Order: sequence, then structure tokens, then C-alpha cells
Amino acid sequence: MELTLKQDRHPWQSGEENMEAQKLWLRSFEAMNEALKSSGIRMIQPDRMDDTDDGVMCFYKNIPEEYKSFEDYASEKRYEKDGKKAVVRFADFSAIIEAAWKLVKLEAVMWKEGMFYLGDLRKNIYFHVQTGNLLFLDIYGMKRVTEPLTEKELYQEYRAPELILKKTEEYSEATELWTLAVMLYELFFHSGSPMRGAASMRQTFLDEREEYLWMAEHGVFTMEEDSCVNHPVHGVQDRLIKYWGMYPRELGEAFTKAFTDGKEPEKRMDIRKWQEVLNRLKTDYLSCSCGYKGFAESFQKTANGNYRCPRCGENYYVFECEDSRIYLSSGAKIFRWQIDGEDTENNTVVGMVVENKQKKGLFGIKNMTSLPWTGKNPDGTERQIAPGGGIPLWRGLEICFDGKNIWKIREDRSNG
Repeated sequence: MELTLKQDRHPWQSGEENMEAQKLWLRSFEAMNEALKSSGIRMIQPDRMDDTDDGVMCFYKNIPEEYKSFEDYASEKRYEKDGKKAVVRFADFSAIIEAAWKLVKLEAVMWKEGMFYLGDLRKNIYFHVQTGNLLFLDIYGMKRVTEPLTEKELYQEYRAPELILKKTEEYSEATELWTLAVMLYELFFHSGSPMRGAASMRQTFLDEREEYLWMAEHGVFTMEEDSCVNHPVHGVQDRLIKYWGMYPRELGEAFTKAFTDGKEPEKRMDIRKWQEVLNRLKTDYLSCSCGYKGFAESFQKTANGNYRCPRCGENYYVFECEDSRIYLSSGAKIFRWQIDGEDTENNTVVGMVVENKQKKGLFGIKNMTSLPWTGKNPDGTERQIAPGGGIPLWRGLEICFDGKNIWKIREDRSNG
């Protein structure tokens, strides 16, 4: 499909006096594209740009139909497809989680290059319906901020409170962390500002500027527990109410921390924290071979906290280390980021649940790394699990992958 987007004019884009700025921007753009090329994220330059009185019209060709704008996902835009009414939604929760992860990655790479995006990402980011892959269109909107924000740039619902209240004029990683949290909140809950609720709706604002100033100074997070001051309003914020209860509690706790403690810039959720939350969310979303999908809590719980598919009965054994967990079932893969909390972006497969070739119905974990693991036998003795080797999924299984952390499988006595 073809897209036409009206975007702000950036004064350094043309003119000999801005050649150095253009060169610096180009180097940053190339570095970002290199860092993002294996992440399912593409930064696209327009095929044509036409100047207008108050901006630039950008024309993009051959955007795949499977990509929809962030703004359309957030508003659940209705449209017609093949003569039938449809709504812009992700295919499933795994696609939403991937989209969120890629949004975090995009922000992280921009910051690493010292670049910021002052516009509304919801208008210039497109996500793939099935995979959550990301297209970023307004690449020229990225810049290094060395001057105070303009009025247009300042008064936005995703802008950090300290900027809106002019407690600082410095646009920094801390202010962007607030913006990122608001964007993630919108992606998951389709609700607009996290401070919009009963209290804000009782106010009378002459314009958006007044509303954003009030929220920055007096706003209370809408979903903050034990707070009836700014609760979500039925009939107005039904999507927020609906989706808040559909995700694991940890996600809600992360946003509560982001918009309560995070009012203080030094206490904001950083990139690694968001990646850890999203990785655990990704782990918690199970796709059974029978086609049933859902977060672990939607599966049947067995003795000692393991799970079973409510449709076909397949078992999911909880493999855990302290607060981290992995769900083991036939064909399940174990990724490096799951067993190493410090390596949040490493998608290397380190292990896989496979069926024993000689004994049908007997499953184990195969070592797919180049280093041996240490496992524990039923009698308590240790055994080495060589690369390419495996260890059966027996009760009380323990494995040490890295010489430090011990992962254990919960004992399931539901069958005797």
C-alpha cells in the first residue's frame, strides 16, 4: 500500500549552512540501521518529499498491507476488508508483546546514538499484525536536542511532567523514559494518558495545554491501587478496564511503578527493566500445539503449581530459578535471555524439550550449547550433560547452566 504522511519540516534537512548537521545525522542513521537490522525493526526513508507551507508531505510506496499504524491499534480503528467490517488489532498477545519489545529496542538504539524523537510516535510507527515487527517512518524527526522545546513540542500528553512544568529545559534519557512508559501503556491498554480518569474528567480545561499542565502537577495514575480519586470511568475508558485484567499482574505493577515512583526522574523504569518485564511476559504467554493460547494463569493448575492445557491436557512443567520461570512442554525452546537475566536481548536457543528416540513418550531437555551443563539424578548424584546430550524431565530435575544458578522443575503429584 502507499502512504502519505504530513510531517514537520526540520530546518537542518537542507541548506549549505546545515551540511555538518546533515552529515552527523546520516552517520547516526546508518549506525541505528545497523544496530536494528536483525531486530525486526526497519527505519524507512520516504520515496518522495514535497514542501508545504507548514511542513513536509512524505510519500511512501510498497508498505505491506499487514502493517497498521500505532495510532490505529490504539484507537482500535474500524475499517472494511473484503466487504466485511474489521477492527485494527494484533493477531494475538504474543504480537503485542513483540511490538512492545521492539518499541523499547528502537528507543534504546536512538538514545545510544544521542538521538531523540520529539513528535508523536503513534503517528509514525507501524506494526505488523502477526509478528509485531516495526516500521519507523518519520526518520527525519529524530534530532539532537540542544535548545528548549517549542510550545508545540512541549505540551503533549506523553511529555515528562518536569518538562511541562518547566522544572527543567533539558531533554534527556530520563524524560524519554517517561515518554516510553506512556507509549507502552497506550500500546497495551489503548487508554491515552495514564493520568486521565475520573478526577481529570471533572475538571474544565480551555485547551489541551491546560489539561497537560494539570495532569503534570496534580495527576494521579488511573490504575493506582487503593486510590479512588482518579479511577477509570465506565463507558469512557472501557478498553482500559477490560485489558488491565487480561494481563499478568506483573505488567500492571510495572506501570504502577512507572507512573507513581517514576514521577521522580531518577526512579523511572529504565530500558533493562522494561526488557526484563517484557521477557517474562513473553515467557508467560503459552501457545499449545493444539492451538490454544493464553497466559499461564488461563491454563489449568495442577499440584505444586504446574499447568495443563485446558483444551488438550498437555502438561506444562514450571522450571524455575528464584523469581524466574520457564514452562516446559513438548518442543519448548529455552533461550539465553530466559536463563541469563543480564543478557536480555540474546535469542540464542540453549536448550529444547525433545522426545527420546528409543522411548516414545519420554521427554528430556537437550543441550544445544557448546558447553556442558550439570544436572542432578533422581538419587541426588550429579551428572554432566554434554553438548548435544540430554537429561530426562523427571520429578525434582535440577540443572545448572552457567555454573552459578540452579534451575529446578516443580514436582507434580497430580497423577499419583
